[in-house]
Amino acid sequence: MIQKSKSPWASPIVVIIKKNGVDIRLCIDYRLINGLTQLMVYPMPLVNDLLEDLDKYLWYCSLDMASGFWVVPMTDRARLISAFITPMGLFEWLRLPVGLCNAPQIYQRLIDNALYGFLKLSPDDSTRDVFENGEPAKPGIHSVLGRRSYIDDILIGGTSWDDLCEKVERLLDVCEQWHLSISVEKSEWGMSKVDYLGHRVSGLGLEAKPKNLESLTALEFPRTLKGLQSFLGSLNYYHRFIADFAVYATTLYSLTEADFDEYVTRPEFREQEKWSHATRAFDVLKTKLAETPMLKHFDVSRESVVIVYASDWAISGVLTQVHDDVYMPVKFTSRTLKPNELNYDIVEKEILALLRVLNECYTMLAGKPVRVLTRHTTLAWLFRSKGLQGRLSQWAAILSPWKLEICRSMRGEEELLGTLAASITPRAFVDAALEEIAPRKRASRIVVIPVPGVASDEILHVLSFDGSAKAKREGGAYSAVIWRLPDCEIVRAASGQMRDEMDCKSPGLKLLRQKTRNALQAWPHYELFHVRRDWNASADMLAGQALQRQGGRNVHSPKEIQDLKTLNRLEEVIRPRTSSPEMAAPASLDADNLDAENLDAEIATRERATQMIPPEMPRTRDAGRHKSSQ
Repeated sequence: MIQKSKSPWASPIVVIIKKNGVDIRLCIDYRLINGLTQLMVYPMPLVNDLLEDLDKYLWYCSLDMASGFWVVPMTDRARLISAFITPMGLFEWLRLPVGLCNAPQIYQRLIDNALYGFLKLSPDDSTRDVFENGEPAKPGIHSVLGRRSYIDDILIGGTSWDDLCEKVERLLDVCEQWHLSISVEKSEWGMSKVDYLGHRVSGLGLEAKPKNLESLTALEFPRTLKGLQSFLGSLNYYHRFIADFAVYATTLYSLTEADFDEYVTRPEFREQEKWSHATRAFDVLKTKLAETPMLKHFDVSRESVVIVYASDWAISGVLTQVHDDVYMPVKFTSRTLKPNELNYDIVEKEILALLRVLNECYTMLAGKPVRVLTRHTTLAWLFRSKGLQGRLSQWAAILSPWKLEICRSMRGEEELLGTLAASITPRAFVDAALEEIAPRKRASRIVVIPVPGVASDEILHVLSFDGSAKAKREGGAYSAVIWRLPDCEIVRAASGQMRDEMDCKSPGLKLLRQKTRNALQAWPHYELFHVRRDWNASADMLAGQALQRQGGRNVHSPKEIQDLKTLNRLEEVIRPRTSSPEMAAPASLDADNLDAENLDAEIATRERATQMIPPEMPRTRDAGRHKSSQ
C-alpha cells in the first residue's frame, strides 16, 4: 500500500479514533497539494436522481465497496505528490488514498465503466490488433444494473427475487474482472427496506435516515455562526422531506457574525425579539427533522397535484399524488425570497412558488397534466390574459408549455388536506406559526414625500443627479445637472465614470456617503428627495451616455444644453406654493417602519437628509434642492 519515499513533497498526518474506540483512521492533510492540483472534470451523479424510479422494485441490495479508492494504482508522478510524513520517516502511496481532490472523480469513473459493461483491457490487450491475430475481441455486456452508483455506494433493485439474484450475479462478475471488493459486513442483501445515502428506501417510498438524528434533535441553540451554518447544512440535505423549510430557516439565515458576538458577550440582549424568533425557528426545524414523513415514489400513472404557499419572506410548494383518495407528498421544496421579490404581490409570490416546484420536479412533471392548488384565483387569470407586461408576461411565457389546471383551495379543502395527509400542514396553521418567527427581512414600505414649497420668484439651485451601471460589466457612470430657478437655466452639467465600487455595501461607498454628508454641511439649507426617472430624464440621459462612452466630461455645447432643457420635467415636481396641497406628489422614498399618514413635513425633511444617497451610487433617481445664499 505504501513505500518509503524520497519525494520533495510532504503532507502532515492526522490520526482519528474510530467509533469503536479501538481502531484508528489515518487522515492526511492534502490542502496544500489540492490547492495546486488541476481539478478533474467528471460528471458526478446527483443524489436526487439516484433516488428516483425505485417504486418498481420489491427487493433491494445496498452494497458498500471495501477499501474503495485503494483498487486504483498510482502512477510514479502521483506517488511523489502523495508523500506524507510520519514519525518513522517519509512514505508515499502505491494506491489512491482518500483526501486528494481528484480521488472521488477517478473512482467514480472506474465504477461507471464497470457498471456500464465496459471491458477492462490490460496494457498488452490495448495494443493488440484483432485482425492480425485472427481472434475476435471479447464482446462487452449491457449495463449491469441499468443505473449509476454514488462513488462506493451501490444500490441494486429487483422486480422479483430471481431478477435481484441475476443482477447480483452480473455485478459480482464485473467486480471480479475490475478487481473490486465488497464489504459484506456493511452491505445489506435481499431486503425489502435498505439504507442508502442517508435514506431508507422501500417499495412504499423514501424516509429520511440521518445517522446523527439524536444529536441533531438534542442540539442546543448554537453560539457561533459556524455552528448555525453546520446545523442548517445538515438539514438542507433533507430539505425535500421538510415542509416549508426555507420559510422557517430564513430567520436563521438572517443572523450574522456580529449578532452572535452580541449573543455571547451581552446575555441581556438574548431577550430581544430577533433571538426569540430565531430560537423558535430553530426548535421548529428540529421537530420537523425528527418527524419527517415518508415520501411516495413518483408514479407516472397517478394524478399530480402541486400545492403552493407564499409568505412575506419565503415561498414553498409540495408535489403530491393521490393514493387511495389521499394526497401523499412526493417532494417538498422552498426558498427564501430575494430582496427585489419581497415587494411582490402575494399572487406573484405564488407564481414564483409554482415555478420553483416545476423546476425542481421537471423530470417528473414534464409533459404531464398538473393540478395546482392555490389560495388565489388570480393565478388562473395569468393564463387567460393577453395584455400582460413585464415579469408577468415572462412568467406566462415560461408556463405556457405546461398543462396546468389552476384550482382555488377553499379553507375546508385545506383542512381536509391536513387530515388526509398529516405531513402537509394546513396553510392557516402555517400563517399563525409564522407570527412567532418573523425575520428582520421584510419588504420596504412606500412613504409619500410632501411636495417642497417653492415660490414662483424664489431664487434656488436644484441639483439633479443619476447613476447607471451594468451588472455584467465592471464599472458604472454618474451625472449631475445644476439648475437655477426660477428661469430653470443650466448652471453646469457633467458626467463621470466609476470603477471598483459597484456594491452599495462596500466600504468604499460608505466612505463616499460620509464625504457627501460632510460636504452638505457647508450648504446654508438643502432638501433631498427621490423622483422617478420620467422627471429626471436629463440626468438619466447623461449617465447613460457616460456609461456607453466609458468616460466623463463637462457639457458645453449649446445643442446638448438645449436637449437637457427639453428633457427636464423637474418643474412638474417642484410646484409653486399656490398649488393644491392635496395633489398627489410624484416623489417617493422607500423607508422602513414609517407611517406615511402621520409623517409631517418636518419629519419628512429630516428623513430625506438621513436617507440621502450620494450622487456616485448607481441606479438612483434623485434630485436635491439647494437654497442659494444670494
